[in-house]
Amino acid sequence: MEIHLMRKGHPLWEKLAAYAKECSWRAGPVLAEQMRKAAFRDWERVIAAEEDGHFIGYCTFTERDEMPEGCGYSPFIGFMFVDEKYRGQRLSETMIRRALDYAASLKFTRVYIMSGEKGLYEKYGFKKLGVFETVCGTKDQLFYIDVGEPRQGDRDGENGAAGRAWYTADPHFGVDSHVILEREMRPFKDISEYTREQVRIWNAQARPEDTIWVLGDFCNYNHLEKDYLSGLAVSGQIRARIRLITGNSEERVIAAHFGGDFERFRAYCLNTDGFRFDDVMRGAYTFICGEKFYLTHRPTDHDPRCLNLFGHTHRSTGLWKPFGFNVGVDLNHFRLFGEDDIRNLLEQKRSYWDHDPDNNS
Repeated sequence: MEIHLMRKGHPLWEKLAAYAKECSWRAGPVLAEQMRKAAFRDWERVIAAEEDGHFIGYCTFTERDEMPEGCGYSPFIGFMFVDEKYRGQRLSETMIRRALDYAASLKFTRVYIMSGEKGLYEKYGFKKLGVFETVCGTKDQLFYIDVGEPRQGDRDGENGAAGRAWYTADPHFGVDSHVILEREMRPFKDISEYTREQVRIWNAQARPEDTIWVLGDFCNYNHLEKDYLSGLAVSGQIRARIRLITGNSEERVIAAHFGGDFERFRAYCLNTDGFRFDDVMRGAYTFICGEKFYLTHRPTDHDPRCLNLFGHTHRSTGLWKPFGFNVGVDLNHFRLFGEDDIRNLLEQKRSYWDHDPDNNS
């Protein structure tokens, strides 16, 4: 099954609109008409579940839903529909998770949903705010969830995954990735040896059911070194699932080869044979050791409301910042950071680094 995050121009946009128009739900044609008119803001999305080339469900992520303008609540998950044959398989939860990950990448802190269902969305972590009048003149329940809160089935450090979570940044894979190797004085004779050793280490640490969060620059791309395809292909050698937060290199690739369209790049990473990406995002929240963390590439993009994991600066700024930790490959002997590593960093931060006058001068 694939989950698509769509806007106008997505190759499956018209196909989904046709599916919505003909589906069994009376609200489907309303969504189909909105899609035909492209009645969406730049950041708004339609989320669709597809299996074996057929759509099996959809929802929207928009500024408003049934609430009147000026209500003060935004954004909303709306138009939630699951094909009758696939109900009871928590497909709506899967689409909600995708919507919340996208909300986190936009730094929304709360998401709303309206529904007449009782006991459904509470299972997914939503809380009832009350009963409100809609733009249709009817009354409906309004639910909310705080983005980044652990949802049903989540465990510390795993963000809902079945195994353990690992963190790293800035591997810069690619057959022509020579500058980083030399600049960071990585102790390998060439990029081939470096890549083989990183693949070996990652596969020794992470099991197939685990998730590796790569906080940017999985591939390498700059004005001289442009073989990003060989870099992305390294994902196929990794046993664990990879969730990629885009870094400078990926953003350059998006601009140069995907017309600036993040969703096209994401779809390419998820659907290309031989690649092994579980998801591609521009930021995400998770919980590690009971602490909320924002995952980003650049430390300047950190969330000041919580702790952060980041990369980008390699060795130049060290492991610690007052707002979080650098999990780049150059800072852990080319090993992945696990939960025990993050726990140790938290202890060091609170016991020493935050109070050391030399660190805070």
